[in-house]
Amino acid sequence: TGTGLLAFAAAHLWPRAAITATDIDLKAIEVTRDNATANGVEGVELIVADGALADSITQRAPYDLVIANILAGPLVSMAPELAAIAAPGATLILAGLLETQRAAVAAAFAACGCVLEAAD
Repeated sequence: TGTGLLAFAAAHLWPRAAITATDIDLKAIEVTRDNATANGVEGVELIVADGALADSITQRAPYDLVIANILAGPLVSMAPELAAIAAPGATLILAGLLETQRAAVAAAFAACGCVLEAAD
């Protein structure tokens, strides 16, 4: 799952970080948990949540790094909640969108006080 791959990569890059991975799909979380066990990945908190404002997510906020790999539509609609869980000066990495969708996503996050630093 995308959630698992991103969480495993983050755990590898920052082994002392507290990592929380979420997905709307319970099966994706179960598969991620199984793969974490099979690959010896530890320290990743896995949460089933519909959006970033679930209590299990906000209780761990603020986050220094937020990575969201979903479609442009959900990124636009979730901009306020993703910005709300980010610490001041946090980095948000947004992926899963087409080049033609970049402006709309950037505008949604700019309206929440986020500043676009790079787009590749």
